[in-house]
This record gives sequence, C-alpha cells and structure tokens, in this order.
Amino acid sequence: MNQLVGGRRFTRNGSKGKQKGAVLALFVISMILLIAMAGLALDMSHAYVDKTRMQNLLDASALSGAMTLATKGNNAAAETAARDDAIATFDAGVEGEFSAAGMTPTIEFSHTLDPFVPGSTPAIFVRASVANYDMQTWLARVIGINTI
Repeated sequence: MNQLVGGRRFTRNGSKGKQKGAVLALFVISMILLIAMAGLALDMSHAYVDKTRMQNLLDASALSGAMTLATKGNNAAAETAARDDAIATFDAGVEGEFSAAGMTPTIEFSHTLDPFVPGSTPAIFVRASVANYDMQTWLARVIGINTI
C-alpha cells in the first residue's frame, strides 16, 4: 500500500528496509569520534600534568645547584659540585614514566639572569632543562596520535 507523505510516496516496508543499517553505521562513526575526542582530552590533560611535574623537578634541580653554588663559591670546582648536585636532585625525583625515558638534564650557569648567558663568570644563576620528552598517548591512538 502506498502512502502520500509530504508530497512523496512511501511504501510501508520499502522505507524501513532501506535505512536499517544506517543507524548502526552512524553509531559506530559517532563512537569512534567520541572516543577520539575523549582520548585527546585525557591525553592532553595528562601531558599538562607531566609538563608541570617536569617543571617542578627542573626547578628543584636548579635550586639545588644554586644552593651548592652559593655555599661553595663561584669557581670551577663549585660549578662542578653544583652541576653534580642538580643532576642528583633530578635523578632522585625521576619516577614513573619519566624513569623509562632515560633523561639527563642540561645544567647551565650564568652571571646574569636577563639575558641568561651560559658560561659567563662568575656564575650566580643556574638553569636546568631537558631537551626532549615525548609522552606516549593512551586513547588518542584511535586517530593515529601516538606521542605528544
């Protein structure tokens, strides 16, 4: 039996049979997109937490080096001791996923803060940095993003 709806003719069984798989396809696509967006949100928030943890660890390392430099003087032996203390502080604070990365901080000394000129003497300021750290993602792999 044909029915006229909004200027179009539909059969009772014909219209249902043609759209039966459309809902499943839309559901699968929307679930993949939902997981991808949730994955990006979770992985990016985890990356920001890791960035904060790394910044705190580098700040503690630089502070440790600066304290050693302040107590031992401004000579080459004091810089070596300050570098060793800063690296030891960094190594003591490395835990979890940072320990698997095998990072070593770069410790630099400067006489001036702004601009920071590495190697200028006598050293007063200490800067600790890490060149690269690629965090492995969890859920963003659904859309092909493996590291942040």
